[in-house]
Amino acid sequence: MPLMLYYFHDPMCSWCWAFRPCWQDIVAGLPESVRSRRVLGGLAPDTEQTMPTAMQAKLKAIWQTIQETVPGTPFNFEF
Repeated sequence: MPLMLYYFHDPMCSWCWAFRPCWQDIVAGLPESVRSRRVLGGLAPDTEQTMPTAMQAKLKAIWQTIQETVPGTPFNFEF
């Protein structure tokens, strides 16, 4: 039975998004005897409502911090 490496993440999590290239490198470097599996969680439910302006500003600040910490992480700042 092969070993399994689990990665629990949230596709809406900004830091998880920044970690994506690292995860891809980890998976690419795994020996054939180790499989990987992503397990998705969720920060926010899907909605049709417009995000409040205060939350947009907070997210932009978080994304800027992430871009400074993990250069090359793309974000779309248009809401």
